[in-house]
Amino acid sequence: MLDPTSNLLIVTALVTLLAIVVVTDIDSRRIPNNIVGTGLVIGMVGHAWLGGLGALALAFAGACVGLLCLLPFYARGGMGAGDVKLMAMCGAFLGPALAFAAVVASLFVGGIVGIAWYLWFYEAPEEDSDEITQGGAVAMPSTALQERARPAIPFAVAIGAGTILTLVAVPYLRIALA
Repeated sequence: MLDPTSNLLIVTALVTLLAIVVVTDIDSRRIPNNIVGTGLVIGMVGHAWLGGLGALALAFAGACVGLLCLLPFYARGGMGAGDVKLMAMCGAFLGPALAFAAVVASLFVGGIVGIAWYLWFYEAPEEDSDEITQGGAVAMPSTALQERARPAIPFAVAIGAGTILTLVAVPYLRIALA
């Protein structure tokens, strides 16, 4: 079995890449292909170096699970391609079983982030809705909100949190699966 937590270098690389991507996604609503591609290669090569061809096959399967689980959301317009590729990168580090767990955790966190995002940007109290400064963003009256494009939710935050929750839960998942 591919155990991403068995090597501190692999875990550090994954968490570092996730941190960079999360900050970039929050700042610019973009996930750079060069970072995700580099992470995909590091995940695959790292596991191949540590566990041989079997670990490489599991890393590839994990990337496929991450990609295929989020692909329908992209196809329906609910998610950007960068988010799908980021989940594939995480899957290369985690392997197929943990990649699926990370997808589930990411979707759960994404639901919470989505609700918070809606409340933050779209539910300003009517008496204060002319101009309220909230976290650096200016809330606008509901008619103005309908006229402007909705800000995109930085889903890399949910993917990062879901992946880290999965890494933290690995010892508990082993107990549950044993």
